[in-house]
Amino acid sequence: MQPVAAPAAPLVDASHASGTVSVAGDTLDATGRRAGLSVELHAIQTDGSLGPIVGSASTGADGSFSIAMPAGSSTADGTWMLQVRAGGVTLRAYLYPGTVRVDASSEAWVREVVAAAGRVLTFPGTPLTTVAQISGAFGLYADATGDQHAALSPSTAAAQLVQALADDHALAYVLNTLRVSNSLPSAGTGDIGAFYALSKTYAAFFVKDKAQQLQVSLADQFGVAMGADGAWQYTATIASQTNGKWTPLTGAGGSRRQSASRDYQSLPTTTSQDALVSGVVGEFPASSYPVQPGARQLDGRRIDATKLNFTGGTDIQPLAFSVNEQVGGVETVSIAAGTFRAVRVVTDTQIVVPKSATAVTTELVHTTVWLAPGVGILKETDQYFLDGVENTSSATTLELSGAYANGGVWPAQLAIGVDRLDRLTQTHFCPPVVLPALHRMVTVESGPTSQGSPTLALALWNIDTGLQVASQRVFAGFSTFCPIATGDLSSLLVPEAIQPNNLPYSDPTTAAAAAAQSDVIHQVSGADLSDIASYTLPAVPDATQPAKFRSAQLTALYAAADGSGQFMASFNQSLTLGVMPHYVQALGPGLAGPAANIGDQNDLLIGVDWSNGRAFSWQNATPQLLQAWTFAPGTGIDSVSTRTIRTGTSVPQLWYASTNLLHLNDGSTIRISDGGDGPKLPYASKDCGYGYGMLVCLDATADQLVKLDPDTLAVRSTVDLGSYLRSLSATPPDFRAPSDPNARGIQFLDDSTYSIRGYVVHVGRWR
Repeated sequence: MQPVAAPAAPLVDASHASGTVSVAGDTLDATGRRAGLSVELHAIQTDGSLGPIVGSASTGADGSFSIAMPAGSSTADGTWMLQVRAGGVTLRAYLYPGTVRVDASSEAWVREVVAAAGRVLTFPGTPLTTVAQISGAFGLYADATGDQHAALSPSTAAAQLVQALADDHALAYVLNTLRVSNSLPSAGTGDIGAFYALSKTYAAFFVKDKAQQLQVSLADQFGVAMGADGAWQYTATIASQTNGKWTPLTGAGGSRRQSASRDYQSLPTTTSQDALVSGVVGEFPASSYPVQPGARQLDGRRIDATKLNFTGGTDIQPLAFSVNEQVGGVETVSIAAGTFRAVRVVTDTQIVVPKSATAVTTELVHTTVWLAPGVGILKETDQYFLDGVENTSSATTLELSGAYANGGVWPAQLAIGVDRLDRLTQTHFCPPVVLPALHRMVTVESGPTSQGSPTLALALWNIDTGLQVASQRVFAGFSTFCPIATGDLSSLLVPEAIQPNNLPYSDPTTAAAAAAQSDVIHQVSGADLSDIASYTLPAVPDATQPAKFRSAQLTALYAAADGSGQFMASFNQSLTLGVMPHYVQALGPGLAGPAANIGDQNDLLIGVDWSNGRAFSWQNATPQLLQAWTFAPGTGIDSVSTRTIRTGTSVPQLWYASTNLLHLNDGSTIRISDGGDGPKLPYASKDCGYGYGMLVCLDATADQLVKLDPDTLAVRSTVDLGSYLRSLSATPPDFRAPSDPNARGIQFLDDSTYSIRGYVVHVGRWR
């Protein structure tokens, strides 16, 4: 087998600006390439603005276009820009010889230049080659990550591309040079366009030939710091083999640029020998993977040395070594770890070594690697050839089954960080209310003392830093009930008690006085802790004893999770012949349903099923009754519709209600239809959490998060936590440690982020 040949140079017509346009967020989406889009050609002015339109064309059905350059100009001038305006979105692209893409990727590169240099720059002359390389790299990255941008406009997708590449070493090297000199770097740009960041402490599981598990680590093999361009500088010594010994060649070698080593080793739990599959990752450094389209000849050299004596003679024997890398396009790769978009890179490493005084042996390693953004190496195949004949017994295939890098477990794309919430939870009586839309949380604090009790106060915190934001809000009343989040992710419901608990209670003498002493529920903004709305629980008149009054005191509060802002409150009311009626009221923005009597003080509201319009109560008296009530937000509880689900069961509080089951805190369930026992949760409820219609549990034995169907408790999907991989990288936490008997359940911070045992766990992809 011969090394893969570099592709033939494309025919370039410098007199025409040509390329393709895509107006989809996903640059691989063919529907984004459409006919009739107007492409404009502009000259870049000295101040960075675009001059008037000097040429234009409409795209064909495949999004392609061709514009004749003005007389005397060329696509190689480095002073031209293409622009497309469609649907209120503007996309720009630097013009260079060859096929130019105008899409989210080209717009992202232009934005990077403007952010670094303060304006659109021109790149006349040689730097235009680098512009083309970087543009191609942006395009490959956009194609490989396009499934994450499918629902976005191309402008928003461009903004996300810029954000995603903020920490890329190679791109930072380019942007820093632009920032300082308004020009592109003149050297070290061979690895620009990497954009596949991995941690310096990277560990991964690979499956060799779908059987034996291997562990791989990427690290600097030269013991020196990585350069800003994502590679290492080191000194190489070139040697020849003389009389069976390697002898340094005088004058050969010198300074070299090299990337990381990629060593595969069998896991400690196996008995296999350590296996070095690949010694060098060509040009794939640990913090930046180059994905420039096309081919390069890497470190290709032929060393001619004189007087090389292999058999005692004086025949001249050449020694040759070359690496040829060809970067292909984006492909969909399905492996045991999942299905990914990936860039295919083929590398041929060829070395010619002496076999005798008159013969040589040519060894060739043909390696194909698939790289995915944010994940790294997905799959590698290696073929070995000796003098053109393949050694099939040495061929290997490696597939990624799990990895850990940069605080995340891949390929499940699960990130783990410090839980700022945990510290506040341990130091406050009420757990903080998390507002994911604002990246903030709110705690209940002790305000100034009034009537012998501290008043209610709220504090606002940044969930990412754990630092307090602005000053506290202090209420006139008191705190007797913990706040809860509304369903809109940016506000919370805060109950305020007007009467402190430590004072003897006296009945108000008038209905107005009773209302003035009733609890108030505030809907509070997470932006500044101001009131969005407030609701005073009604002091319902006592029909049998009009002269007796009692203020309404909150007993339960449940918010709808659908973002409607609706909630349901239950409260005790006035004494009637020794009985304290219990009322339920549905409330919300501009809504106050009638207060419905569901019984006496022994009949407690224990849960609400907002999706199906059902409320559930438990009678804490003989006979104990578990009951269901229908309701509508506008009309409130239908007190005639009550249905007994089960008799004789103590259910002081529901965990949550699904369509067919009532879930209790001990993990048991009750069927709503007939009151019978439902399935049992296979995990301890303290290792689980429910929110956003999802049930998520920590399976510490399998080292996974598990998503279950809330109505059947069947497993829907899982995500590996990778505790062993983190151990390899000396990075906490290890969720497989014995469960803390006092551990809280999993708390939902949003629909994909959870608070688990002192850590914030974000799941980017379930499988």
